[in-house]
Amino acid sequence: MQEFDMYIGKIMLYSPSVPVVIRNHIPIGYTRRLIQRYPQLDVAVVPDFIRKESAIEDEFNSDHLIIGGGSIIGNNRKLLRTGYEEAESIKLFLNTYLALRIAFFNEIDTFAELRGLDSKAIINALSFDKRVGDKYNNPSFGYGGKYLTESTCRLKNEFADIPETIIDNIRNANNVRKKHVVKRILERKPSVVGIFSFDTRTGINDFKYSPITDIIKLLQIEEVRVILYEPEIGLDRFMSADVINDFESFAKESDVIIANRYNDILLPYRYKVYCRDAFKIVEGNI
Repeated sequence: MQEFDMYIGKIMLYSPSVPVVIRNHIPIGYTRRLIQRYPQLDVAVVPDFIRKESAIEDEFNSDHLIIGGGSIIGNNRKLLRTGYEEAESIKLFLNTYLALRIAFFNEIDTFAELRGLDSKAIINALSFDKRVGDKYNNPSFGYGGKYLTESTCRLKNEFADIPETIIDNIRNANNVRKKHVVKRILERKPSVVGIFSFDTRTGINDFKYSPITDIIKLLQIEEVRVILYEPEIGLDRFMSADVINDFESFAKESDVIIANRYNDILLPYRYKVYCRDAFKIVEGNI
């Protein structure tokens, strides 16, 4: 936060009457400490709720706005005013809840897969209930992304001296899911496992936050050769895996292809594909 402190210091030096809006992730209690240092500071915490794949749309078309402290006024969106600490904590709780929801539906899918049940049917039935809804309900190899991953860790730290069990269990469930996926892949006894992209829904390039990276590590521990098809990565090798940019070469060399989300390009090789995308299940997936 040192760079941010310097930025605030410059504002107070040159434009002390200008209202300051904080939108990035900050520790809970940080804004109060700023005010103690600069009593005349007019500051508000306005957490954002944008998704990386639709950031512009979410920024300008969000139906609600949360403002913690300060004198700024909102627009015609639904407005909720809170204190500073509440506004600082909201994004952490929201992201952690989404991680919990993803982990829950992944465990439903693990249950359905091992019991021979129709995962999609169960999920659709639950989602039909308005209390549950139909968002963040499609099984995956685990939750990922920078915001969900970092928020669960940060919230765990905030709970350092507060009793809790759920936060730890969310992260444990995510790890159990990834180990289950690897176990299912190894049951096919592949010599070469092909990783089809990190995230075909969003095209994100913060690869280190993808659950696929942990799956690669677990496969390599088992001394399975891993190859990767990810045109966006711009490397010849990633995590000791060869990156193959020609899809046909990649598909033919792979004994098993794993995909977090199904893509029609996989259709000719569906008999090789392991994918738990409940809403894009194609007959022939292993």
